[in-house]
Amino acid sequence: TDALPVLRAMPRAIIVAVNTSLPALLAAGIEPHAVVTIEGMPVSSQIREAAESGSAEIVVDLLSHPDAVALAAGSRGGASWIVSGQPMLLGVLDAIGGVPTPYGSSATTAAFALAVSRGASEIILVGLDLCYRGDRAYADGTPWGGLRVEHVAGDRLRYTGTESRDELHDSAGIPRVPHERTEFRVPGQLGGEVWTTLEFEDQRRWFSAASSSVAYGTVWNASGGGARIEGAIG
Repeated sequence: TDALPVLRAMPRAIIVAVNTSLPALLAAGIEPHAVVTIEGMPVSSQIREAAESGSAEIVVDLLSHPDAVALAAGSRGGASWIVSGQPMLLGVLDAIGGVPTPYGSSATTAAFALAVSRGASEIILVGLDLCYRGDRAYADGTPWGGLRVEHVAGDRLRYTGTESRDELHDSAGIPRVPHERTEFRVPGQLGGEVWTTLEFEDQRRWFSAASSSVAYGTVWNASGGGARIEGAIG
């Protein structure tokens, strides 16, 4: 993917990945130091290799799917537990040594919040498009790499190739992601405008607010295109 050369150029960086990006990273010979998942779906297969090899710390929200929680608990590389905004779980979190980590709405925002909570002095965002460029919904080599998007009439975005994702949602009893969504334009990182959805725009605004409020260091956006994140350099 476009992000791999950037990661290879930073051999001393502490890499925090999310579960969807992990298979592509491992296939490219890049082992992150930590992997974050907050999924309610059974995605333990995406993190199993890292958990069993001990190559990475597994960081899991306590409300993630039980399979992911169990896999993290037995991880050879260690596990950490996070919770965002669930007061009823704070006692459990304290008992097992976890840390309350307000992190927004996605695994990527959780990874950023984790880095902040651990005192990172500089954060570099890689592979964070938060928009749809061309027809790809996800990077090649990721679990949903075959999923594609079409821009249809009336500012609508249509997903195709959704069968495997639909099956995973069905198996977990979770409503499927709609096959069509409204799309709109937002400022692009490299100028002009890019197409995005409400889900990505929510994350873009979260990252913009978080990047602008980080007083101890600098946030860099090394994603090489995509939606502009206010407060981040690049």
